Amino acid sequence: MADALITKLSNLEQVKVRSTSSIRRYAQSNPDALTAGRELNVDAVLEGNMQVAGERIRVTVQLMNVKSGSPTWAGTFEEKFTDVFALQDSIAEKVSTAIKGQITAAEREKIYRRYTNNVSAYQLYMRGRSRLPPLSKNEALAAISDFEGALALDSSSALTHAGLAMASAAIRSRFAQPSEVRTWEQRAKQEAKRALELDPNLAEAHEALAAVYRYTDFDWEHTIEESRRALELNPNLELPHQFLAAAFYHIGLLEQADAEARVALQSNPLERFESLRMRGMAALFSGKYSDAVALLEEAKLAKETTVTDWHLAVAYYYYGERDRSDQILERLRGSTSAEEHVRAQASRASFLAARGDRRQADQLLTEIVDSTYMDHHAAYSIGVAYAQMGKHEQAVKWLTRAVETGLPCYPWFEKDPLLDGMRGVPDFQRLMENLKKYWRSVNDRYATS
Repeated sequence: MADALITKLSNLEQVKVRSTSSIRRYAQSNPDALTAGRELNVDAVLEGNMQVAGERIRVTVQLMNVKSGSPTWAGTFEEKFTDVFALQDSIAEKVSTAIKGQITAAEREKIYRRYTNNVSAYQLYMRGRSRLPPLSKNEALAAISDFEGALALDSSSALTHAGLAMASAAIRSRFAQPSEVRTWEQRAKQEAKRALELDPNLAEAHEALAAVYRYTDFDWEHTIEESRRALELNPNLELPHQFLAAAFYHIGLLEQADAEARVALQSNPLERFESLRMRGMAALFSGKYSDAVALLEEAKLAKETTVTDWHLAVAYYYYGERDRSDQILERLRGSTSAEEHVRAQASRASFLAARGDRRQADQLLTEIVDSTYMDHHAAYSIGVAYAQMGKHEQAVKWLTRAVETGLPCYPWFEKDPLLDGMRGVPDFQRLMENLKKYWRSVNDRYATS
């Protein structure tokens, strides 16, 4: 019931509603409503209880002013259990009127819109949605299971196809073994396409497509386009701000990346991990190594996961704590995640080459250059490794590959001290000239828009 009301109320214009994921922590703790409201930094909180008697369900709700602690509106609703959607619609309309005084016809239409007529399917969808973005493989697979269960009951739900696309894209990027990457990538794209076919104006469908561009294609301009379209359709969505932050730091708009990460945190103050991670990477690419370490360590404290370990290892290296960086990268060696393993070994190769251990660096490079998994961060580290060994042609080849596959971050190429030995190489100079032109063009398009 709470999840459904959040979804409906998020369609109100000029009203910010905390996401389902932001209240997930309260599901089992039965907190005081006003305490939860203060923790979530909101003006009002809706609390209620349900009673089921036979075939009927009764819901009593009240809207509480968090600052004063007093109720501003209350109501009791009763329907047949089989008419739970009608119950949700009625409560959502009354609460909307209590909040805004008057709602528009467009808002009313969205409140009464139903994405499925199957109660069980919708419950499964909402449970899966609350697990996004997944920060462990078990959490990701649980979300997949929820969405699959929902689609088994109603295959025409655009919302559920969108959720399945987002979960699949996240698995592809963060948790898949090398042999699984292509399968999850294809599934993510198919589900996002299906969601848009079913409902081209569904905010979550565009959010899902943004996730596909962000996690599988590393196509940052389309990530920005689809994230902004999703937010136009539903400004209360949280994840598009995270996708925007990721896109901006990859293309070198580091101040914009930090700003979007902060907006994401405002949308969900209790889920700090992803916002801190994005800010940490923006700080790293800005050359603010101390800030990067602090932010990424804070992210690690916010959520126990290996997702941020590679980022933290790189930050520690540039901060000057090389031994600590080595320890983290060694732990990631042999990780079941293709992304974690390949990125970690590529970074180790570049750092070993930088301190003159070319034999071990070459061994690592031999292991990974023909890997079935390769992304822009790994390609960048491979290029840096070759740069340290004076193999300029191979360095430019891999650095160019990093740019072309998702890391056209001119400020980082310009600041990275491990590329200083390349500054006089003509091919590298041409690469930097092209990067700078691209950076200026995206800065003109996105910096002030």
